[in-house]
Amino acid sequence: MFSLQKSKAVTVIGLLSILSGVLLVIEWIFQIPLLQTLLPVNAPRLLIIGLGWIILGVVLLIAQFQLRKCNTAMETLNMQLEKTLQQSSSERHSLLKKLRNCNGNYQSIIAESFDAIYVLDFDGNFIETNSSMCEMTGYTRQELLKLNIRDIIDPEQLKTNPVIPFRNNYEQAVIKERRLVRKNGKVFDVEVKIKKFAENRVFVIAEDITRLKQLEIELYDAKLKFRTLGENSTVGVYIAQKEKIIYANARFAEIFGYKPYELVNNPTSFVDIIIDEDCRAIVRKNMFARYSGEIDFINYEVTGKKKDGTPNHVEFSGGRAVMDGEPTIIGTMIDITKRWKNEEVLKQYEANLQTIMETTDVAYALLDKNLKVTAFNQMAAQFVKDNYNHTLIPGDQLRDYFPAERLPQFIDSVDEVLKGNNINYEIDYPQPDGSILWYYVRMFPITNSAKEIFGLMLALSNITERKIAEDSLHAAYKKIQNQINSIKEMAWKQSHLIRSPLANLKGLISLLKDEPSDKEILKNTLAELERLDNIIIDLADDASNHDL
Repeated sequence: MFSLQKSKAVTVIGLLSILSGVLLVIEWIFQIPLLQTLLPVNAPRLLIIGLGWIILGVVLLIAQFQLRKCNTAMETLNMQLEKTLQQSSSERHSLLKKLRNCNGNYQSIIAESFDAIYVLDFDGNFIETNSSMCEMTGYTRQELLKLNIRDIIDPEQLKTNPVIPFRNNYEQAVIKERRLVRKNGKVFDVEVKIKKFAENRVFVIAEDITRLKQLEIELYDAKLKFRTLGENSTVGVYIAQKEKIIYANARFAEIFGYKPYELVNNPTSFVDIIIDEDCRAIVRKNMFARYSGEIDFINYEVTGKKKDGTPNHVEFSGGRAVMDGEPTIIGTMIDITKRWKNEEVLKQYEANLQTIMETTDVAYALLDKNLKVTAFNQMAAQFVKDNYNHTLIPGDQLRDYFPAERLPQFIDSVDEVLKGNNINYEIDYPQPDGSILWYYVRMFPITNSAKEIFGLMLALSNITERKIAEDSLHAAYKKIQNQINSIKEMAWKQSHLIRSPLANLKGLISLLKDEPSDKEILKNTLAELERLDNIIIDLADDASNHDL
């Protein structure tokens, strides 16, 4: 902006220039001798010079006029600006204060950040660093500030991936991986975020990703193992997202009559391809429950549909996972068509067995290893009701109402059964009317297909009638034995009485052979015969008095 004195000088120069030009033009027109003496110039040139001075003066005056207008406008603007500055002075002071605080906070954030943060110049020299960076590398702050970034990068990586001069790049933020070397020589991986934020300044945030890289390796190994196991598995293995199969092993596809490539990433929902129409709703319901996080794992059976349209029965087992941010189901599937048919037959057998159990007169009860009742027939329920005054229900603990005096023997028998032995014995149950009921007890282990014992079967048969018959038979036998013993005793006693007349008769008969006419001998012989006859009659009478 010109000062007032300068403005006046320009005006005077402009006026003088115009006046000089006018004088020259007058000289050219009137050819005044005095002026020709002062200005010895030919006429044409004199006219040109005069017009030049006039034009210069006019230009100076016009420029001065415009300059004054500009000065006036500038003064007005300056006054308004000064007024505005005065009004916003307090605001500027406030902003400056906030700026200082921000700068302090910025420094604080760098210093206290959990991330490793450092500032480099364009040549890669450390200008600033925080404690996290020091902790990550093992250097002190003073040591780092004396180093170049190349000093802590793995030399082997520098051979294939050198540091690019910062002045030529990083106008935009860049993210890349580097292998750094700690002070102790240990190499580790970092991910660096680089941004040029000022002249000759580069701001860097580094994150140690050594564990992440290790996890990536482990993940790759896990994927490799999963694929290896999946391809060699005898069960169907699948991975599904939404209603698309993104992985299926050969066995999974084979069960439905397909090749894996026909099912994987098929645009048609696999539910519509391999699931029977009647079961699609339940499959979708179970899938949505896992996708939404309502449940994490489920196992269920459905009817499938093979490629040729024939139905089969399959069992799905799958859990919820997240892959690439997408809810995912990872699971297995087995063909249970044969098992399903066997179960149908078994159900028929069970129905027949149930009919047999309910029509038999034997009480059956199935117990687990802890003597908890799991199943029983009506005869078993009636037995418990009659003898223990208890209504039997599944889940009852037998020892709770078993007679205390008989429990130890029963437990010993159970232990033998759970070792794989069969036990049987007879037991009596006195009744309130004084009678006794007898039962034949059989206990044998229940095993599964792997020969593992998971319980025992208890069978009770009412043998009261048989026991009564046996008792009667034993009593009759005992009576007969006693009678025989009595007869033996009587025979022994009578044998002595019989032998005496017989011995006499033998002697008399010998004498009669020698003296047949001796009447005395004949008389004695007859007497002995009479005595023998009486002994035999008495023996018969005595025997008739011993009834069986």
